[in-house]
Amino acid sequence: MQLAEIILSDTGGSRVANRIQIYRGITFIQACSSDIDLFPLYALQAPLPSIRFDVKGKALMPDSASQMIWTLVFDYFDAPFAVSTDGQDDSRSSFLPGIIVGKESELLAHRLDLKQLARDDLSDEDRRNVLMALQRRLISYRLSVLSEDEQKGTLALARHGYHECSAEIHSLRQDTMPEADMPNHIAELEKTLEQLKRRSRRLAEEQKTNKLLSIKSEYEKLLSLRKELKETEQRDGLYGARITNLGHDITVHELTDLNTMRSHVRELEQSVAELESSVESLNYEKNQEERRRILSRREANELLVERETLHAALQKDQADVDDAYRSARHESTGRGRYVRGAPVKTNKQDAFPTTHHLFTLGGLLLLAVGLLLVVADKSFGMVLAILGVVISAFFLIAPFIGKRFRGKRFRRTSQLTGSFVKKDHRKTEDRLQMIDQTLKMNKDEDIAITKRIEELETAQTEVMIQLEVVSSELSRVSRDLLLSVKPYAGPSRMEEMDDILETLMRQRHSNDHYNERVSDLLRQIGDLKHGRSDDEMEREYEKACRQLYGEKESFDGDAPPVIKSTPTLELNYDSERAQAVIEERSETERQITEIQNDIATKKERFTREEDSRLRLDGLRRKQTSLIATIHSLNDDILRYDSASRFLDALIYSRQNLRLSFVMHRTIEILGRLTGRQAGLPVPVADVALPQKGMRVPNMPVRRVQERIEDRMPEDTSLFDEAPAELSYLAFRMALADAGVLTGSDMSMPLILINPVIPVEPAYRDLMFDALEEWTLETSRQLLYVSDSKDLADRASVRHLTVHSC
Repeated sequence: MQLAEIILSDTGGSRVANRIQIYRGITFIQACSSDIDLFPLYALQAPLPSIRFDVKGKALMPDSASQMIWTLVFDYFDAPFAVSTDGQDDSRSSFLPGIIVGKESELLAHRLDLKQLARDDLSDEDRRNVLMALQRRLISYRLSVLSEDEQKGTLALARHGYHECSAEIHSLRQDTMPEADMPNHIAELEKTLEQLKRRSRRLAEEQKTNKLLSIKSEYEKLLSLRKELKETEQRDGLYGARITNLGHDITVHELTDLNTMRSHVRELEQSVAELESSVESLNYEKNQEERRRILSRREANELLVERETLHAALQKDQADVDDAYRSARHESTGRGRYVRGAPVKTNKQDAFPTTHHLFTLGGLLLLAVGLLLVVADKSFGMVLAILGVVISAFFLIAPFIGKRFRGKRFRRTSQLTGSFVKKDHRKTEDRLQMIDQTLKMNKDEDIAITKRIEELETAQTEVMIQLEVVSSELSRVSRDLLLSVKPYAGPSRMEEMDDILETLMRQRHSNDHYNERVSDLLRQIGDLKHGRSDDEMEREYEKACRQLYGEKESFDGDAPPVIKSTPTLELNYDSERAQAVIEERSETERQITEIQNDIATKKERFTREEDSRLRLDGLRRKQTSLIATIHSLNDDILRYDSASRFLDALIYSRQNLRLSFVMHRTIEILGRLTGRQAGLPVPVADVALPQKGMRVPNMPVRRVQERIEDRMPEDTSLFDEAPAELSYLAFRMALADAGVLTGSDMSMPLILINPVIPVEPAYRDLMFDALEEWTLETSRQLLYVSDSKDLADRASVRHLTVHSC
């Protein structure tokens, strides 16, 4: 039975993570974690339900078992035979403890007395009693760990303590906020409080600024109203004094005519402004088109220069190609051997004998000698005859093949040269064609742009003519209006026309409108003052300006202060924004009060629960310690179960146990593992070379013979000198040689699952030497699974098959 493949998959086998092919010799698999990845393989040595579940089937510590499933595929009489670690078919894995060296090595390496078993004066019954006594001790240790009595069972006591600790932690978590959350929550609240305070300070500054702006705005509005009142009084007095007697007697018809003329002037002014805007727009568009035409013509000139350059380069390349072709043809014709790539025969013949003739005759001579020697030595004669035939045939056919090859090479060179020239010419012609198309498009575009420019010039000329006409009409109508108003208000300007017409219209009626306007202005001024005098409002205004802008110039009579820095839009008073700032600040202050109360409450609670948090920390540390204890006890159970099962198989296989052979073989292998040869060598016989996956050592390839002396080895001192770990490994390898635990199946592989070995580098190198020699001698597979990077590196240096999972 051979191990063919190892399949790694997740729980349920739904996804295959890795497939590892196993060949002859040593295969090393490096696991990522010994506790997680190797646990299923350890479980193949013995059923271990107690590690995963309690007596009631309740899952305990699910993180202590790996979720990875290992499937070992064996070839048994050319038929696949799979064994999986999911525990679905335990009957198939009954033979695995005999071929696996794993956790039991940590116990049996120091407790199994191999030197006592090798004593010649010890009977089989005594050896059986020794093994059974050791097994009973291991079973006793296992029962003491697995006992469900919380007063006796170590594992049950640890589990009970773990459950009690978990329940108490859960209870404390419900009543106490975790230590990691409370300070963070308080810090977040303090951070939010600080942000709200900054916001409140910003709103307070903005509210203060709005207050100052309100004072400034009130005073400026007061000045504006007083100015408007003064202008109203002055305007009525100024233009009223200019009204003539004819103006006082103006009729409604005459006043209507003047207003009509004024409206006509406004319309003409608007038309002039629109025409001037049209002229500017047309001028801008014409400039843009001129710019496009200039760029288009520049691009056309560049393309014309490039076309001329390409034409010149094309003509030069054509001339160079013609010259090269004529030169090559002249050279070929001058040699007299090839014309247009074909060989030409010459009348001149080489004189005999030439080197070619001598090699041909030598080949024929070897053929003749080989045929003569066939009678004496058939093999040697056939070799000479074949050699002669090959030499003669080569020198007879070589000249014809060389001539044919040289002719083909000449024709191929000519074809490649022609193809390259055609390719360059095609690129140039394509570029010239593209340039011609672009020039044609540029020409069409230039014609269109020129036509558009002419249209714009025509339109601009027409608009300018209209502008001249309308401007002349505006000048005429404005002059007529001024002449018409002169008899009623004297000489005037166009800027005063609106005020004059308003004065003429108002003087026709009573003074009620004037009185209403003055009363409204006085009322607004009284509302702004709120009982304050002008001096008080001025002082408040000066103070507000100093706080807003800083320095100010001295007042000039009743004139307002001149502020050095011009007020910006941000300093304009907005009554709606001022009200919104007041409401927002009030809400912010309310939030600040709530958060301050919340922080005080949480800090008080945090202080009260300090003892509870300290206790929770202690319980967490205790829980971590209990988890580590449970993991350690599970590991102990694994060692006890695997060791007990191995001893059980060894005890009940004593009828087939050839102990003398096993002990001789153990001492021989142990000598190799320690670098010493102790005792007599075991007789061996030659076998075939190793197959794929095995490194050939510097030793004869041999197999252990089945016959061995029936007496025990005389020298067993090596058991005292060698490390106990290597002694146990040598014993298991010897048992595998004897086929004791595998039903005399000498083809079963040996699987080492992270066995305990010395840490000294010398012992590790010797161990790999011994393992390689063992696989060569027995022609059996050896699978080494470990999480040690050092062992993986040593296996890689020896060019062994190394996989990572």
